Amino acid sequence: MKFFNSFFAMAYTVRRTSSRVSPRKAGRAPGDVEVASLLPCAVSDDRDAARDLMRQPIASYAGRFPRYRKLMIDAGFPEEIENVRVAWQEGRVQEALDLVPGGLIDKIGLVGTADECRQKLAGYRKAGITLPIVSPRFMGDGAKEQALEIIRTCAPA
Repeated sequence: MKFFNSFFAMAYTVRRTSSRVSPRKAGRAPGDVEVASLLPCAVSDDRDAARDLMRQPIASYAGRFPRYRKLMIDAGFPEEIENVRVAWQEGRVQEALDLVPGGLIDKIGLVGTADECRQKLAGYRKAGITLPIVSPRFMGDGAKEQALEIIRTCAPA
């Protein structure tokens, strides 16, 4: 992978980030390259509730965008993502949401308690992300408070 002054990654796992995002491989010093990544985030003391907030965008991307579908398959979920794709494209949206594997959600998002999300964010930083773009996932009553909690959780100390 060649680097210029910046690189933008999306839907990367921590493992994929550390293996693919390397300014040194391109003969650049890490401080010379900004590496940004959009990181979807749902914070809750209830892991299943946090995962549920991630299902719609993941199912939508798996159903509509081959590039993101490939990243999800490469994350280790080929059969599951194919099932999500088929359900989404056939208009069975709730089934597609239900088919999104929890393990995939955990791999490509910041999901869980505030401490778990901070630890995962630190993992992305260690893997080479210099500019994490946290994308809050929230819905329903208290959406503003949920968004603010995510921002507080992920803001640098």
